[in-house]
Amino acid sequence: MASALRLRAISEREMVEETRRLCRLPAGINLAGETDLGMLIALLERAALVITNDSGPAHLADAVGTPTIVLFGPESPDHYGPLGERSTAFHAGLYCSPCLNAANTKIAPCGGRNVCMQLIPGQDVLEATLSLLDGTPLPPGRRDFWHGYGGRYSHDDWETAKALS
Repeated sequence: MASALRLRAISEREMVEETRRLCRLPAGINLAGETDLGMLIALLERAALVITNDSGPAHLADAVGTPTIVLFGPESPDHYGPLGERSTAFHAGLYCSPCLNAANTKIAPCGGRNVCMQLIPGQDVLEATLSLLDGTPLPPGRRDFWHGYGGRYSHDDWETAKALS
């Protein structure tokens, strides 16, 4: 079992390294597979911002009070979204999401293409990122919009909702 876990960590490490390499400023350090739980929590506590999918590190970062952006697709932010005031969730709100459950043994019907993740508007994630890094909280209506609109959190939907109110 330890070797299977190690292989998974190596795979994740290579994926993180590829992502880091594609960044404009790839000066970050890749610690994938090299931290224990205590070190992970310490890193999350010291981070200026954590952007991740719905995962253990997302919930830990939110729990220690680090500003956190969590991207949801196959799971629902209604049940598993971050709770901290300096955290927010994004969800494309597709009809098929959430799709992971015990009945389908947590296998997505789209075969892992995760269209629901690909449709999260990058403009909105950037808006939240800049706001949280500046220390400016998102306006409550904007932050909570994904929850009040069936899971959606998109710039166009927000502008439509503002115009209607």
